[in-house]
Amino acid sequence: MVRVLYFASARDLTGKDYDDVDIAKTFEGRSTVPLNMLLEYIEKLYTGKNIFQSALFAVNDEYRDRASNVGVKNSDNVVIVPPVSGG
Repeated sequence: MVRVLYFASARDLTGKDYDDVDIAKTFEGRSTVPLNMLLEYIEKLYTGKNIFQSALFAVNDEYRDRASNVGVKNSDNVVIVPPVSGG
């Protein structure tokens, strides 16, 4: 399973620390999917929550653009980090 971790406002909006997504079950037997496809799936889970607004994304500790087609597979970690503000 891919563990999708939520931080800051993304955690508040989802009400969870993470979701586990089984790539093979969710994406019809595929062993990998592009990051953007996984993020589209997550967005559908939380329709109307806008959890990705201005967020940063990391796959296995490497920051990636949301449109990235880097392959994501079971055992990977995807981190969603919304902008941090404060003083």
